[in-house]
Amino acid sequence: MSTRRAAQRGLRLGALIVMSVSLGYAAELKKETLNAWDSYIAKENAEVKQRAAGEEDFFWADAEPSRFDEIRRGAAVVQPVGDHNPIRVPGGLIHHWISAVFIPNATIDDVLAITRDYSHYKDYFKPGVADAAAIMKSDSRDEIHHPLCESIGAL
Repeated sequence: MSTRRAAQRGLRLGALIVMSVSLGYAAELKKETLNAWDSYIAKENAEVKQRAAGEEDFFWADAEPSRFDEIRRGAAVVQPVGDHNPIRVPGGLIHHWISAVFIPNATIDDVLAITRDYSHYKDYFKPGVADAAAIMKSDSRDEIHHPLCESIGAL
């Protein structure tokens, strides 16, 4: 199997989770629901900054040796984030899941080639994704549009 195919297969699960987070901006959400979403994203971004500063394990897989071993043996490990999932917010629910997979011989460029190829999400993730498109891409932030969304989701 080619590195690209292995990367595609391994990333499908993780990318679906990312897409589900970005699809939080669905049509006709109430202001208080969007405010709760924005607060949740701010909290999660603060936690990522703590991990990046070395205050805890950066990679979720590293936090538990048994999890890391399972991933190294080829398993795709998936679990909900936090003790209360989904999280109830005014007018909605936030579902937050995390996953990890080991892709032998794949480089970060291989991974990014798939995860940032939004125009092909409809092929990679069918039938769950009908279409997606990049609105803006930079080294650290992508803005994408999904036709089910009224506004932009940022990754």
